[in-house]
Amino acid sequence: MVHIKNISTRNQRIAMYKVMVVCAAVVQLSFIATLGGEGEIVNNYGDSALSTMPQKERKKAAMCSIVKNEEAYIDEWVDYHHALGFDLFYIYDNSDGFEMKQWGNEKGDYVRVIHFPGVSKQMLAYNDCGKRLQEGGNGHHTWAAFFDVDEFLVIKKHEHVSDFLEDHCVNGAITVNWFFFGESSRIVYTPLPVTKRFIYREPSVNQHVKSIVRLTDLNMEIHIKNPHHIPLKSGSQHDSNGMNFIGPFNPNGPIDVVALHHFHTKSYKEYIHKRLRGRATMSWEKGDMDASLKRAKVAFEKALAGEENDGTYTFFDETAWTLMKKNVLYMALFDEIDTNNKSQQDKSNQFISAAMT
Repeated sequence: MVHIKNISTRNQRIAMYKVMVVCAAVVQLSFIATLGGEGEIVNNYGDSALSTMPQKERKKAAMCSIVKNEEAYIDEWVDYHHALGFDLFYIYDNSDGFEMKQWGNEKGDYVRVIHFPGVSKQMLAYNDCGKRLQEGGNGHHTWAAFFDVDEFLVIKKHEHVSDFLEDHCVNGAITVNWFFFGESSRIVYTPLPVTKRFIYREPSVNQHVKSIVRLTDLNMEIHIKNPHHIPLKSGSQHDSNGMNFIGPFNPNGPIDVVALHHFHTKSYKEYIHKRLRGRATMSWEKGDMDASLKRAKVAFEKALAGEENDGTYTFFDETAWTLMKKNVLYMALFDEIDTNNKSQQDKSNQFISAAMT
């Protein structure tokens, strides 16, 4: 019964989120003329669909990722990074039943969904993705990022990811340090974007890095063995300051140009659900799962007690959400929904107060 309840809850979450996205898109369409100017059609990414202005010819960047039961989150993640300029996504579906097949068919021709079931398949998926991109079967891409669906790239001095990479990844691989975001005192899932719900992070940068690699320098003979360290046959592994280093860690890495916002925990119940369902990136033994659940109760202790902040994630940072609203226009309507709900609640509270006096 617990298993059935978990699945039902997950499906309800997905349905609620999709309904809100559809409603937001419908409202957006009604304001197309306002958004794009008279007689101009604007798409979800703020671009003029009928513009005759010449577009800058850019080199291409692709994304490699493996997912398991991420249906409630993947649209936000893909839309965000597509708007940044990633024009191809290889999504490796680690579910047993190829659950992402329909989503992939409906999402668009910039998404390739590959069924990839099994235990601890992340490195195999990354290697397969790197090989496919090196062979150039989908548009001859220059770079590939190897990110998870809970990681959002925040570029701070460039509008387009290819412009950022032209400046910082002429060869080898550019590394990006994590910023860890906490639960923002949230206990349960709500059908709002992840980047809107979680806006408090650790004050200091995490030493772990993820990479965007120049495909001509990717060494597929060695194979990728660590998601935080991509093997190279030429060029250097370096940060945005140009400092070369080897390995998965860059203590005190620079964050003025780029950072990777890692929404690892989300709410308490989402975190527990993720632990119970298993992950695409590793296998779980029962002892490991029990220990993880115990750690979760400790980590979320203050949130469960109703306290506003747990003392770890104290730095307010809504950069990813700001970029999301700027680049993916329908997402901005979630703020409008929030504002309207708060306004209605305030009116209700005023009415109740007046009635009681």
